[in-house]
Amino acid sequence: MRGARFFALGLVALSACKDPETAARQEQRDTGALALERGEAALDAGNSLQAVAAFIEATQIFPADPRGYRRLAAAHAQQGNPAAAILALRHAMDLAGAHPELSLTRELIALYLQSHRPREEETLLSRLEPSGVLSEEELLELVRLRAGRGDLPGARDIAAHVLALYPQSPAGRVAEAEVELAGGHEMEAARHLDALLKEAPTYVPARLLRVRYFLRNGYPELAIEDLGALPDALMGREEVVLLQAQGLSQLHHDDDAKKSLDALVAVRPRDAIALAALARVELALTQLEESQTHVERALAVDPDCAPALAVRGWLAKAQGNDAEARQNFEDALRADSSSALAVRGLWPLAAKSEDLQRAIELLEGLTSGEEGEDADRLALAGLYVQTHSRPDRASALVNALLRREPGNAAALALRKKLGKPRAKAPRGIVIMRGGH
Repeated sequence: MRGARFFALGLVALSACKDPETAARQEQRDTGALALERGEAALDAGNSLQAVAAFIEATQIFPADPRGYRRLAAAHAQQGNPAAAILALRHAMDLAGAHPELSLTRELIALYLQSHRPREEETLLSRLEPSGVLSEEELLELVRLRAGRGDLPGARDIAAHVLALYPQSPAGRVAEAEVELAGGHEMEAARHLDALLKEAPTYVPARLLRVRYFLRNGYPELAIEDLGALPDALMGREEVVLLQAQGLSQLHHDDDAKKSLDALVAVRPRDAIALAALARVELALTQLEESQTHVERALAVDPDCAPALAVRGWLAKAQGNDAEARQNFEDALRADSSSALAVRGLWPLAAKSEDLQRAIELLEGLTSGEEGEDADRLALAGLYVQTHSRPDRASALVNALLRREPGNAAALALRKKLGKPRAKAPRGIVIMRGGH
């Protein structure tokens, strides 16, 4: 103890020998180092509010060091504020220069995924892909993103690359199924997913792909069943909660969906995606005031949150304000061009204003990606009939729907208008049930 005291006195004496400017710089560096230490301790203790404050202090002292901003991003993420985390990590990337650490880029990719920013996520993944550093899971995510926006050749190239690198890989087989589903080859995708889930029933990417397929094609009860087969440890994960809420809403159990989303928002109060999902369910429950409140909370966190902008568009539409609704839908599509919720709100407004070509373009984009549903394809066929354009494409859409649902009255009426021969006998609905 006595030796330590003499050592500290020696440091003070050395400090006193320094000129005032050097001593001030050293004191500032020491203060910054202590701020980083306090931030790390708070982060380890789960006190994200204190961690954020400490790391902000550190970045003010070391404004040119990307490490402080990186830790600040981690604190914001722990706080449930991915939008702020993204801003901090972007700043860290800028400071890191032309060749940032791979781990830093991966952290930003993960935040883009969590925040439903597919365009930015795909940009970073595509930038890394030629270097050969992407993992199987990251390559699979790139396939999903490209297939989701309708870039089937690009998705197919990556899927083929995964299969060539890892011929026995579960990720490669899921990538293949992802492309098949996006391309409308549901039978082939069903076979691949069923076989894979029989071999590996807990393989999460395959299970979640099948859940998304069920939700898109109107089988919410099967989606809920598949989600129930996931490991218990994943049931509270945001993606799983959001998919479960979507399935419950499709089953008209909006009250149950709201309960699960309320619980998610309680632990992630600054998560714009969770807030927007809650606002969407409240809109379905005609709880318009609560929905508006959660939309504005989401947009206060992330002004470019596409789901929140889309819900705000639907709220304006419910109030009869078409101009404001259209603006919000357009803003949502600028943030995320694949936003199905925005497209489904915008195309009828475009058609109502006699901008039929815009309505057709919106629906063509939606139905070419993985989010397109039968109702969207039917609406597109109806616009083709109305504008006397692409009759062969209209017939193909109608006949494909009648093969799945032979008694669909709207599709039958459209086929009558088209004056085409009857569709082939139905082959039955594709139901992928294996692997439980």
